[in-house]
Amino acid sequence: MWVPPSGLLQDSKDETQKLLIETGRWLNAKVLLFFSFFGTIEKNKPMTEVSISEQLKSAAPNLALGIVSASVSVSQHDDLLWREIDERIEKITSEITLDAVGDVPQLKALRDAYKSIGKDPLRYRGSAEALVRRILQGKGLYKVNTVVDINNLVSLETLQSVGSYDLSKLKPPIVFGIGTSKESYKGIGKETINIAKLPVFTDTIGPFGS
Repeated sequence: MWVPPSGLLQDSKDETQKLLIETGRWLNAKVLLFFSFFGTIEKNKPMTEVSISEQLKSAAPNLALGIVSASVSVSQHDDLLWREIDERIEKITSEITLDAVGDVPQLKALRDAYKSIGKDPLRYRGSAEALVRRILQGKGLYKVNTVVDINNLVSLETLQSVGSYDLSKLKPPIVFGIGTSKESYKGIGKETINIAKLPVFTDTIGPFGS
């Protein structure tokens, strides 16, 4: 497992590895969305408050969130990181076929969760499945920056959906719930996203990720 070099993630490397190990233990039992914050973390400051709405708990009772807060130093590229990503891509292409994506336990669990809240998972792919499909179709991954690249690596390692968000831009408390037809947000490189019946993160300002 690639561990971010000193200065990229200021948190303990041992804690990062431990979290990934614990994440792996949850995979067979739960739908896990690995949700990471980044920004300047003050000592002794409580973890940002994040909760799952009762509506989403009822619809997807096996849902769990894995959360990491870390101070980061973003760079454009890291050779060691991309070596690890390329190794993981090679492993995925050797073990999973495009026709069998829906049989992967983690991806199937997320599809089932989407169905339970009223969204067609064949029309609206979870981000983990979208990454795997992109790889299996030979499209590769975009190289954006080290935060996005780490985000994608963790998703490929766990086969779970992962999001990274800048704490300085958020206004807690944060609730993970089900989007409504009246809610939307502007996606990265996309037009406004319709988040009706999608699992979505919302702070006191409004929805910001799904």
